[in-house]
Amino acid sequence: MAEGRAAEAEGNYGAALERYTSVVQQFPDFATTEYARLSRALMLYQLGKVSDAILQLQDLEVSLRGYAEVHAALASILYVERPALLEVAEQQWEIAMEFNQQFADAAWVQQYKHWPPRLMTALNRFLTLQ
Repeated sequence: MAEGRAAEAEGNYGAALERYTSVVQQFPDFATTEYARLSRALMLYQLGKVSDAILQLQDLEVSLRGYAEVHAALASILYVERPALLEVAEQQWEIAMEFNQQFADAAWVQQYKHWPPRLMTALNRFLTLQ
């Protein structure tokens, strides 16, 4: 995970995706692998693999139900990329807010969650309803 985070911090999203994918493949049964899957989904979105990112997040939404970051990321992406699923995006956002209202503060998300730029743009669009 640390190598993936380091690559991500350097803006090398392709390398980060590779590192997170490696963790997921090597350690499929570890509890922490779910967080590598989340990071992998965020990198997929950053790299323009929208459908793959959504599918990953939807899977995580089941296994990590109540983990606000999954719900907030899925809501943001659905809002921007799948306007026909606006109601689902809003439902995901409501769940995220039940567990952690700090995701409504883009500055907090940027500082503490370090979402990649494309996802931050989606979050900001969602928050401002643009």
